[in-house]
Amino acid sequence: MTRNDSSGFDGRIKYYFTSDLDASLAEMSRMFLARPVADLQQFNIVRRKPDRIVFKEEAHGKIYYIKLFLPGNRKKICINYFYGSPGLRNYKTLVLLNDCGVHTVKPVLAAVKAAPFWAPRSLCITEDFRGIPLAQFLCTVDSEADRRNVLDEFIQLYSIMLNNNFYQKDPALTNFLVRNNTVAMMDVDLVPRLPFRIWPVYFNNLIHLNKFLILGAMHNSTLRLDDSDRRDILYRILKNVRKDIRDLSLLLERLEQATEMRMAKEGWTGGQKR
Repeated sequence: MTRNDSSGFDGRIKYYFTSDLDASLAEMSRMFLARPVADLQQFNIVRRKPDRIVFKEEAHGKIYYIKLFLPGNRKKICINYFYGSPGLRNYKTLVLLNDCGVHTVKPVLAAVKAAPFWAPRSLCITEDFRGIPLAQFLCTVDSEADRRNVLDEFIQLYSIMLNNNFYQKDPALTNFLVRNNTVAMMDVDLVPRLPFRIWPVYFNNLIHLNKFLILGAMHNSTLRLDDSDRRDILYRILKNVRKDIRDLSLLLERLEQATEMRMAKEGWTGGQKR
């Protein structure tokens, strides 16, 4: 259960967490939310976009990632006004996914600074999973047993996510991490939850997944994921989420054809976009 607290800290900032609020992480949050962006260049920036900056910092001998969300463009400001701060949404999505049995990076806390709706600031802190991207794992793994175990984990994770009405809008293999043959979701900025199951949305999502699997193999010759692996992944996910259909072969072929049409429409030829 997520709760918030600001007692003993900056009253303009609300902190959301599931256990005790760590004083040093609260102070770190206050610093990132209060300082001008120009003053944050001295910290370890690992990724930057116009509406967010990801920092990597250490505390208590652990590594944490701080994802700081900035106002962004007018469209983003309007979305955040109606749907709430992205830092808190990010944190709640991670908590809900874990509650459903979907393994993710560990959410630590979210912090939201009171501000006019056109200048919001929020952040989400996660603990370092100490893994490598799934795409990198599939390029470097030597053991066939480990490769199969990780693909099984990925299929299970993706199936549980869809069965709980979540779907990953960006299902690239770089958005999943692997450590000790365990798969975890890393980036949940584009993981909405539907109020109920809407199969056309899921089918469209599986088209995206299929496209990313195809492009991943095309762009990286060392990726240990051939067509039979790809079709097996899709078939088993379909089997887990469409238990009402006995013969899934026709549905799999529909998915393959839809993916081919989507890629042609987007201009993909031989792994390159026209």
